[in-house]
Amino acid sequence: MAWLQEVQRAGYERHDLTTYMSQWAPGATLTAARAATPGPHDRTLTLDAIRATRTERYFKPPTDKRTLRWQDVRVRVAPPEPPGSGQPPGSARRATVTWLALSTHEDGSELIAERYELRQTGGSWRVTRNRFWPVWTLERGHKKRVFSPAVWRKLDAWASRQACFGGPCPSRLLTGWRFVDAWKAAVRISERPGGASGHAWLLRGICAVLAGQVADARPSFEKARALDKAIQFPPWRSAQEL
Repeated sequence: MAWLQEVQRAGYERHDLTTYMSQWAPGATLTAARAATPGPHDRTLTLDAIRATRTERYFKPPTDKRTLRWQDVRVRVAPPEPPGSGQPPGSARRATVTWLALSTHEDGSELIAERYELRQTGGSWRVTRNRFWPVWTLERGHKKRVFSPAVWRKLDAWASRQACFGGPCPSRLLTGWRFVDAWKAAVRISERPGGASGHAWLLRGICAVLAGQVADARPSFEKARALDKAIQFPPWRSAQEL
């Protein structure tokens, strides 16, 4: 599965959108999670949402040197269906790939566990499902955070505090990998009575992309700029095309 690793490198290290998108089968899904098993804070993107989010984030080449390496790579290819199994001749073969992906960038590094489900049709393998979750993260200037059920509970308690205008803070929810909750909190703050700052709308746009709600990104960035002409945007498409 060396091709699968090269596709991930193309996206992460070079922001090569075309090569990155070539891995996906029709109907594929991508899930950012907190564990190997399903949980209430999973964020699952459809193929259209995968394309939309990566079009945003891979709009420009990376501004830093990035590397992506792998540990504990395991590949399991399902054997062909035997005669009499009820499956038609030439049915698609399936495989599962798991690994630990170590990524580095200018702000730190992280180790991410991933599981890929693939289908082979017409001689080519394509990803039907990808699920990933953090093992540890190390941000510049901070201690390494190793994720465990106890750590997630602590992060949830911290994020649930009504510390931002009477509700949870989007930035804390992002730290806890609660991307959809973070976007909802950012929407609430940006639309609170009395108006909001440019920073609040900027955060809403960022959370929108991370939550897969890409249609909300550009309007949020436009509002942020209208409120603060000097605001600094991420190098994403909806921000750079304003």
